[in-house]
Amino acid sequence: MIEIIQGILILTGAALMLVAGIGILRQPDVFIRMHASTKVGTLSSGLIMLGVAIHFEEPAVIFKVVLIVLFLLLTAPIGAHMIGRAALRIGVEPWGIERKEVELKNDLDHPKPAETGHETVTGGAEGHTDSTDGAGNRR
Repeated sequence: MIEIIQGILILTGAALMLVAGIGILRQPDVFIRMHASTKVGTLSSGLIMLGVAIHFEEPAVIFKVVLIVLFLLLTAPIGAHMIGRAALRIGVEPWGIERKEVELKNDLDHPKPAETGHETVTGGAEGHTDSTDGAGNRR
């Protein structure tokens, strides 16, 4: 009976990975492709890992599987969000939405430092400035 459950979990995970791969190839823009890769990829990896944990039935393996699944659940959505945000910032057009409908707030804009001291532009986001004193030390 356990072999049947393992097989169902692993085959379902593999089928979902296949669907995610097809979705990546067939979807029209980066945002929808990201959705296909992260959501379905995380679910399918979790199902496969669950099947592996059931197969081996060892505490060390189960602990590692739990850590892997938690890592995937924590990192995949954050990575997808960052990639989507970067794509929107560089001007990738969302499929089916006019650019004027998409409002992107620039969270990296900081208030201008006081007029005293020197301003230096550092590498990073546009418009990001650091205030330094006369000796070049950051305040």
